[in-house]
Amino acid sequence: MKSFFKEHIIPIVCVLLFVLLLDAWYWHYDSCLPKAKELPWSFADKHFEIEKNAEYTNYADNLKAKWQIIQALASKKSVVLFGSSELTSNSPYQCSRFFRDSLYCSMTSIGHAGNQCMSIMAQLMAFEQFNEKSKIAIIVSPSWFMDGYAKGTALQPFLEYNDVEMLNTALQSDATFSDALAKYMLSHETDFRGASVAIDHAMDEMKYDSKPQQGIASKMATSIRHQFQRTEQGNKFVAAIMKDWPDSACRQVNESWWSALSEKANQRHSEKSNNNTWGVSNEYYDEYLKGDKKKIVAVDHDYNQELEDFRMLVSYVKLRKMNAVFILQPLNPLAYENLQQGDSTVEEVSAIISNSSYPYLNLFTSDTAQYKKPLLDDVMHFGDYGFLLTNQFIYEKLVASQQ
Repeated sequence: MKSFFKEHIIPIVCVLLFVLLLDAWYWHYDSCLPKAKELPWSFADKHFEIEKNAEYTNYADNLKAKWQIIQALASKKSVVLFGSSELTSNSPYQCSRFFRDSLYCSMTSIGHAGNQCMSIMAQLMAFEQFNEKSKIAIIVSPSWFMDGYAKGTALQPFLEYNDVEMLNTALQSDATFSDALAKYMLSHETDFRGASVAIDHAMDEMKYDSKPQQGIASKMATSIRHQFQRTEQGNKFVAAIMKDWPDSACRQVNESWWSALSEKANQRHSEKSNNNTWGVSNEYYDEYLKGDKKKIVAVDHDYNQELEDFRMLVSYVKLRKMNAVFILQPLNPLAYENLQQGDSTVEEVSAIISNSSYPYLNLFTSDTAQYKKPLLDDVMHFGDYGFLLTNQFIYEKLVASQQ
C-alpha cells in the first residue's frame, strides 16, 4: 500500500500542483501586460486639446503626437506632412510653422532623420481606419535611394514611429502591404528581439513555422493580438474628431505675395553663403566641405529596397484614396562630383509618382546650370527658398484648389 501511494498518488498530486502553479503564474503574467486601453487610438480617459497646427519628431513617449495625427487624418481638413531630417529645420519657412504663422492653415507634421518609406507606410497602415481620403504630403529625399540608405528604413527610427500597438493594427491591413511589413520585421529579427513580449512571441512562432512565408502578416498579427486586443472605440473617436476640428479659413494669397517672399528668401541665402560658389551656407561649407566635393553611391534598381518600399508606399496611398501630393527634394549638384549617377533612380521615383496620377513637385536636377542655389542651405536640406516652393505647392494643391 505504501509503495502504491509513493509510486502513483504522490506523482499525480505533484503534477496537479505544478499545473495549478503554472496557471496562477500565467494569469498574473497576463494581468501585467498592456491592455486595449493603452492602444494609440483609445483616448477616452485623455483630455488633449486639438491643435490646429503641430509638429512632432516622432511618436516615442508622446501619446499626444499619435492623437494629433489621428485627428488630422480623420478630419480631412488638415494637411498631414510626413518627412525626415528637413522637418527639424529651424527655418521660419519650415512647412508646419509657415502654414501656422503665414498662411493660417492647419498642418501637422511628423518626422526626423531616418523616417523613410517603410516607416511612413507602417504609420499610415496603423491609422488605416482614419486615413481614407485624408490630406497628406510626403517630402521625399533622393538620398533615401542612394548609398546605405537604399537598404531601407533603419530599425531604430522605425521603432520611434511604430510601436507594437501600431504594428498590431498595421499587420491587419491589406495582405500585399502587411506582408511587406511582416517581412521587414523578420529581416530585423535579432534587433526586434526584446522590443516587446508580443513581438518576441510572434518571432518565435515564425521561427518554427514550416511555411513562414505563407500568410506571414496574418500569422504575426494573430500572435501579437494574443497580447494586444483591438477595440472599436476608434470608430466613436472619428465622429468626435470630425465634429470638433477647428474650422477656420486660410489666408488668401496670390502669386505676387509668393514672389515677394521668394525675393527676400533668395537675398537672405546670398548673404549667408558668400564664402563659396556652391550656394552652401558659410557655416556648413567651413565645417564640412572646405572645397572637397561629396560623392554618391548609386544602387541598382534591382537591389534597391528603398525604391521597392517607395513603390509600395505610393500604392498604399492610392489604395486608400488619399488626397496626396509628393515633393522630391534636390541635392546640390555643385557640391557633388558625380550626382548624375543618381539620375536614373530619381527618374524611377518620379515615374512611380507620375503613374499614380498624384501631383508632385520635382526639385531635383544633376545639371549645375539648372540648379537654383537658394533651394538648399547645405547639400541636401531645404533652405528658406526650398521650403517656400514646397509650401506654395502644398497650399495650391491641397488647400486653395479645394476651398
